[in-house]
Amino acid sequence: MRSEALRVTSRRQELSPLGATHQQSPPPERTPASLTPAQRAAKRACHRLRRVAATAVASALAAVVQTIVALVTVRVCLAYLGTEEYGLWMAIASTTAMLAFADFGMGNGLLNAIAAADGRNDVAAATAATSSAVLLLTGIGTILAILLAVSYPFMRWDVMFRVSGPLSGMAPRVMAITLGCAVLALPLGIVQRLQLGQQRGYLNGIWSGVGSLLGFAGLLVAIRARATLPWLALSVAGAPVVALLLNAVALFGVGRPGLRPRIRAASVEQMRSLLGAGFLFFAIQLAGITGYQLPTLVVAHLLGPSAVTTLMVPFRLFMLMPGFAGFFLTPLWPAYREALERGDASWVSRTVRRSAIICLAGTAAWSVILVFLGPLVLRWWVGSAVVAPMALRVGLAAWATLTGLGGPIAMFLNGAGALRFQALCAWLMAVASVALCLVLIPRFGVAGVPFAMVAAQAVFIIVPSLLFVPRLLSRLTTPMIAATAD
Repeated sequence: MRSEALRVTSRRQELSPLGATHQQSPPPERTPASLTPAQRAAKRACHRLRRVAATAVASALAAVVQTIVALVTVRVCLAYLGTEEYGLWMAIASTTAMLAFADFGMGNGLLNAIAAADGRNDVAAATAATSSAVLLLTGIGTILAILLAVSYPFMRWDVMFRVSGPLSGMAPRVMAITLGCAVLALPLGIVQRLQLGQQRGYLNGIWSGVGSLLGFAGLLVAIRARATLPWLALSVAGAPVVALLLNAVALFGVGRPGLRPRIRAASVEQMRSLLGAGFLFFAIQLAGITGYQLPTLVVAHLLGPSAVTTLMVPFRLFMLMPGFAGFFLTPLWPAYREALERGDASWVSRTVRRSAIICLAGTAAWSVILVFLGPLVLRWWVGSAVVAPMALRVGLAAWATLTGLGGPIAMFLNGAGALRFQALCAWLMAVASVALCLVLIPRFGVAGVPFAMVAAQAVFIIVPSLLFVPRLLSRLTTPMIAATAD
């Protein structure tokens, strides 16, 4: 054996480069401990960007699956249920969609807490935040369930949705099923915020796709069995809850058992922190709904429902690019938080600037294309039912471009925890947008809406952010430069 080893060694020496007669030892592997601070920072930056890309791709694929499933579901259900029964189902689903805000922003507060703990490698803090959020949201879900159970017998669902006959008996059951699934999803949804906070949001995309496919499969089984509307509602509303449950089992049972919620790990201090951050996030969300949804109601009131169609159909075209950019921007939020906790403020500064430039250029280019080719695209899409005049297209182009710039800024401010600044700007923008719509719509018609939004967004969101963000970045980056110089 020893002679054989000597022969192998001799053979390796003969094959060594440049005819060297000595054996060249491989260079020592660089372990994390042997890397310089700059090399460790560069390695972490590459790791963050890989996870951002993975989350963006998974989210985009999940959105494609959900869109296809939704389109096919509409066709199948309309043919099976008819317009009246299907309309009742959609009205109930729209009503219960408001429960998406029932966590009062605590899901976003948990995301920041998890990302901060990840930046400090503090598993105990992450577990405490998760456990506290589970207790809070379980309590909120329990209160909602009790309120719904108490008020349920007194609610006239048939009068609310203006149905009669067999549908009057189905409406309460469909409402109970849909609300029940929404309440169950409230605490289970924590798993998605936790994974996004740890920059593992690609798992959320995978499980969201699984939930859509499970719901579609259950729907087909129910239709094949000639089931009634409540069973169809259960298959569609219950599948995402099952997917969330499976996601939680996979995360806490296999992926991250150390983060499993425990009552002893929860703390009053952590709950107070989550409630404080959650309230500010909720205020920002509420301002967004006020500023972006109320103008639609103003259009309907002043110009009629047909004007809403004239506004919203081209609006969806112009907002495609900002929506697409959101797949890549959302994963940057926890990445910013984690990087700031580690002191990688220079990476944050570079990434904020690059993402803002890319999104601004992309949305501006897309908007300019639609200004000139929008009529052709609309005719191909909806025929002659909707005509967008040039003034409306120009206004929507400016609105989409500002939205493309605002997205990267908002993700940075979320990660940096600048929530009070965002809440103040958001509410000023909301009030101004509604007031300007009331002034401009009677004078310029539906084209007044985007110009009102552009003015409000520019004055109260973009300009203050362009003044505030560089100062905040400078304040965050300066300690990092000083530490490196030392």
